[in-house]
Amino acid sequence: MHDQNHNYECPELALLAARMSEKGYRRSVIVNYKAIARQFLRYVRHVRISIDTVQSEHVQRFQRRRLSKYRRRHGRSPSDPQSWRAREASAIHMLLRVLRGQWPPSPIPQSAPESMLDEVLRGYDEWMREIRGLCLSTRENRIAEALRFMKSLLRIEDRAAWSDDVSISGIDGYVASRTLSRRTRGSLKLATVDLRSFLRYLKISGWIKNDLSGEILVPKCYKLEDLPRELRAEHVDKVLEATRADHSAIGRRDYAILTLLATYGLRAGEVIGLRLEDIDWKNDILRVRRGKSGAYAELPLLPDPGNAILAYLRHGRPKTGARQVFVRTVAPYTGLAALTTQIRERLAVVGATSPGRRGPHAFRHARAASLLRRGVTIKEIGDVLGHRSTESTAAYLRLAIDDLRTVALNLPVGVTP
Repeated sequence: MHDQNHNYECPELALLAARMSEKGYRRSVIVNYKAIARQFLRYVRHVRISIDTVQSEHVQRFQRRRLSKYRRRHGRSPSDPQSWRAREASAIHMLLRVLRGQWPPSPIPQSAPESMLDEVLRGYDEWMREIRGLCLSTRENRIAEALRFMKSLLRIEDRAAWSDDVSISGIDGYVASRTLSRRTRGSLKLATVDLRSFLRYLKISGWIKNDLSGEILVPKCYKLEDLPRELRAEHVDKVLEATRADHSAIGRRDYAILTLLATYGLRAGEVIGLRLEDIDWKNDILRVRRGKSGAYAELPLLPDPGNAILAYLRHGRPKTGARQVFVRTVAPYTGLAALTTQIRERLAVVGATSPGRRGPHAFRHARAASLLRRGVTIKEIGDVLGHRSTESTAAYLRLAIDDLRTVALNLPVGVTP
């Protein structure tokens, strides 16, 4: 009987282990997570709450309790308390995601003002999604601006006072405060456009009486007013050469990514979004979903990127059911969420210290400039980059200053421009 109890594994832990195994976690990590999860399940039963009602404060209390036991047992704190807490929390959070489908839970409003904030922002998000058809990233930025505006200007607990709060002078004061935190006219313009949108929603939905969105002065921005700074060709060559020499799993993955960026000038999201079925090896075609239009483009799969991807798939990519081409090198083996950190680290290794862009988009600018130097037309460059207008392409071609100087006209003596 004792042996049966000892070998018994509750369904929650079995489900956790199965899910972690599917995602490719090492056995030692699974064992460690199960041990922490087992203690948390015992704690939940001890305090008489169900797993479905667990909140963040319950996890924090459990961790304080675990830390206290650790100190009593060992006579000291963990050597790295921050890492210890992070490891414990990671195991509990994964257990809760497996059992509940979502963690952390959506915060529960604790007061009337918080409930009103939640109601307004939820309605605003729904209006932007259903009526305006805005994408998630745009909605998130506009909700963040709306939240700042409400907390700084509105007496949230008194809806009747909102129309008095939303006055021209109040808005001017808020915009002035935002100006101090914005470094460029372009970024301030985005903030004022977001604010206009929110004020328009407040009027349409009946939260305020008057629509003052048109009274907000949007900073004037001129096309091509800022000169972008180019990632030089020698830096591109150096980072490709250095990364190609790294035969680790991360090195093979990063080299394939860098080759795609340098060869096609793809956006980071276009690289991240590549799926295994997007590569037609038989016909040497690479299908790319353009980040802004959402349309698919078929590009020739050239030897360098093709060979780099193939080497990564054969010798660097972990076994996983994920369909994205590029995945994490540690479990869970899911698709990458961003490329900025990897690219900046690779550029830093070869000493790319120019003040210009150092993320994935730097390769896009560099590719546009290199095509211009080879005599490729603006229309053809735009086709390579996936632009729908020559104006979009022109922003990239301001980089080739030396090339533009070669076609400048010499003015006659005595004539001023």
